Parts: sequence; structure tokens; C-alpha cells
Amino acid sequence: MQGTLPCSDGERQVLLVAASIAGGIPVDLREAALCMDAANAARVALAVCHAAGRRVRVVTETCP
Repeated sequence: MQGTLPCSDGERQVLLVAASIAGGIPVDLREAALCMDAANAARVALAVCHAAGRRVRVVTETCP
């Protein structure tokens, strides 16, 4: 299908958040966060901090 990306819903939400940061496109953060796994949530957190001019290191851990 033309105009679509082969990605998971969580990956799609990461792209939407990135588009929101880059271009001011509104995104529902609650919906986005609910669809993300820990790795994608960490990527988004890092991107938000970067956009705010903060350099941070995001560490994720998996629960046993």
C-alpha cells in the first residue's frame, strides 16, 4: 500500500512524536505512550530531552 510504513503501532507512535517535535504536529501523548515498549519509550524520552536542550542518558531495565 502506497503511503504507509511497515512498522508496529509502537514504532508508528515514535514517528508521530518525532514529527510533533520537528514540525509542531499535534500528537496524543497518552495514546502514544500506551502503545510503546520500554525501548521506544526511552527513545521518545531522549528525543524530548534533546529537543529541550538537555543532554541526558536514558537507562531501561526489564523486570524479571
